[in-house]
Amino acid sequence: MATTDYSPATSLPANVEAERSILGAILLDNLAYNQAAEHLRPEDFSLDSHRRIYSRMMDLAESSRPIDMITLIERRSRHFSALRKAHRAWLHGRARNR
Repeated sequence: MATTDYSPATSLPANVEAERSILGAILLDNLAYNQAAEHLRPEDFSLDSHRRIYSRMMDLAESSRPIDMITLIERRSRHFSALRKAHRAWLHGRARNR
């Protein structure tokens, strides 16, 4: 017989549209971040992409930088550039050890 665990630790209902609205509100008005930060953590978002975006917003707010599309994209580009470099170094190391 199957049982269902409804404890909050497993899975709460998600509202992706509400998450998008929160992220969009922060982009439109950085003061909305202060209100959101009082109640939300990245783990509260159901989609991984939303968790990553909110985490970047937190980083920007903590460093007193504006939260807008330009700074989010810039930060994302730097992150991916660092990942590409690390991946190339890993591949190079693997090729040498053959």
